[in-house]
Amino acid sequence: MDKATTVLPSLMGPCERMLHWAHTTPDAPAWVDETGRVSYQALQRGALGAAAWLQRLGVQAGDTVAFALADEAHLHIAQLELVYGCGCLGAVTLPFYPGSPPGGYAGLMQRFSARWLLSSLPSWDSPLPDDVRHLGLADYLLARGRGWQPGDAADLPAVPSNRPFMVEFTSGTTGAAKAVLFSGPQFTGKMIALAGMFGLGTGDVWLPSLRWPSRVGIRSIFRAHSLGAAHGQFDFPLTRHDFVRLVQNHGVTWVVSVPWQLRQLLANTLGTGAGAPHLAGLRYMCTSGAFFAPFEIEAVRKTLFSNFYVDYGTSEIGPMAYLDVNDPPNAGMRLAQGMEAQAIAGNGQALPIGETGRLRFRAEWIPQAYAGGASPPATVNGNDGLPPALSQEGFADGWFISSDIGFTDAQGRLHLGGRSDDAINVSGSKLHPNTVEAALLAHPDISDAALVGIADQMSGEMAVAFVVIRRPITGEALQSFLNARLDASQIPGLV
Repeated sequence: MDKATTVLPSLMGPCERMLHWAHTTPDAPAWVDETGRVSYQALQRGALGAAAWLQRLGVQAGDTVAFALADEAHLHIAQLELVYGCGCLGAVTLPFYPGSPPGGYAGLMQRFSARWLLSSLPSWDSPLPDDVRHLGLADYLLARGRGWQPGDAADLPAVPSNRPFMVEFTSGTTGAAKAVLFSGPQFTGKMIALAGMFGLGTGDVWLPSLRWPSRVGIRSIFRAHSLGAAHGQFDFPLTRHDFVRLVQNHGVTWVVSVPWQLRQLLANTLGTGAGAPHLAGLRYMCTSGAFFAPFEIEAVRKTLFSNFYVDYGTSEIGPMAYLDVNDPPNAGMRLAQGMEAQAIAGNGQALPIGETGRLRFRAEWIPQAYAGGASPPATVNGNDGLPPALSQEGFADGWFISSDIGFTDAQGRLHLGGRSDDAINVSGSKLHPNTVEAALLAHPDISDAALVGIADQMSGEMAVAFVVIRRPITGEALQSFLNARLDASQIPGLV
């Protein structure tokens, strides 16, 4: 694994890092799309101009600026400049992602004490809190179109390096989305936890699974910019031909995907009889966001790209662990540099090495609580059987307590066992979908699988598998296939 060649102070937030790269590598690309490139120098000029524009309108350090982001190509760079502009002023960005219902904006602005709302609309028809002022992007575009003058950004305030930077929302996979308020250094810390270890830097072009300004796109663009790389603003390719073309035509060196995208690419390569395509310049591929079975990891390495790793993390604290490119697909994950992990029992006490429990994590960049009253710190219930469970995912005693279960081994590696809230209780035995789904997906005639629990009068719950098949499969053949891979207690009661 390559090591990062440039180490910047950990206390530098995203704005300071972007300005650093604009000073040291002004001509390096910060943004690449189908129309061309935007250099770090140009991004700096726009960010400082945006900060001056916001300041003239009254935005101050400590203000919270709600931003209704729009997924329109002509607004992409301008919106990025404004987010950086808020950061340069010491204001906090509260992002509303494209497609989110505007009806909920007022409540969120009130919850986070927002004073401003930025949007692409000329006016805002929905009710706003009395003390919130609407700012239209059209006015910013007019000022931007006239060009920034050298003195436009001369009077920006000096703000503390550890100031709050951005509110981030979780994906809501374990219930209602929660929010975390990151300081600049905390945001940078989680952004570079793994990418910095692998040596992402100037000259790299980072292709995320989703474009800016999605939730994923926001994380990806600041991860790239924290390390001096370029964000690639492209739709993720879903055919082998388009994948190779994009990598080669635009100098993509790093590809980040979610499992369904890789499954689409793998399905597209089936039957070609070819090995991995020639992808000159591509350094790494990775996936994150959901379970990816060992046999799928092996397939990607053999038919798409060999330097493939798996990233495990959460919105709250960023990447926590990874399966390295040289690790066997079924190996335990290595912890990110600076990350600690423990398995805990239902009473909150740390379990011995090798014992399975609820996983908790600690690192210097992890916030101490959810923001905006989203949820209190996690509290501990009595042990209700294995796997142990806490009342909720959250923060407690300097740790982030996840909803995942697993254990650490003697080498300090992390072994995941699924989500505590996904466990199916069959006659007192806890069945975890990841294990069964992986066995089903290993069958050559099954393209997708999901395991759920349904109420059962005799056993409390019955495990039911839903599968998508490529060709017909007999029940007897599938039973025999699963018997060779699973314990009898893990076999679904119904497929």
